[in-house]
Amino acid sequence: MEFTARPEAKSSSLSPKQKKLIIIVSIVILILASFFGAYLWQGRKVADLQVQNDSLKSDVDSVRKEADLLKSEIQKLKTRNTFLERALKEATASAQFVLEDLKISILSVSRYEAQPGEAVGWLEDQKPVVVKISAKNDSKQTLYISKSSFRLKDDNNQTYFADSAPDGSAQLGDQPVTSGETVVGSIGFLNVPKSETIFTLYYNDMKFTITAK
Repeated sequence: MEFTARPEAKSSSLSPKQKKLIIIVSIVILILASFFGAYLWQGRKVADLQVQNDSLKSDVDSVRKEADLLKSEIQKLKTRNTFLERALKEATASAQFVLEDLKISILSVSRYEAQPGEAVGWLEDQKPVVVKISAKNDSKQTLYISKSSFRLKDDNNQTYFADSAPDGSAQLGDQPVTSGETVVGSIGFLNVPKSETIFTLYYNDMKFTITAK
């Protein structure tokens, strides 16, 4: 039996220059891939930031619109309150009503400011309302006026009963008013919160709106 010898395969070896070239190309490809990946990541990041920025701008615009609307409403309220206060002051200046020939006029309405160190019978957040009143008897007989028949009611439906005026002025009491006579005096409503400014003054079944700051 004869055996034929196979020729030995030549080993495929690369030259140092070729190996070096392959390494350089691989490094370049890795660098390019890294830059491309970083570019894509930054692009997504920028897109996300742009979306957040657009959302923030939308929120800011919405807040600005609400603020402008609120300013407009506040201005309308100021205008309305100014008109109302002017109307109430004019009404108070000419306040007058007649009770059984006893003509009652409101001469003034004010808030009493306590002096430093003065002992008072009301709380710190309260400020008495002082109403100066004149009563004229146009009948032919003696009539009576009663301080205790006056009462004050605020917008919260809280009622305050008449007391002596704390400002030292002439007091209106429970007293007779003879025919043709006019009496003038003040009454006080002591425990009135400072925050309340618009009231209804009652005398028996009569009432009138007044304002006091």
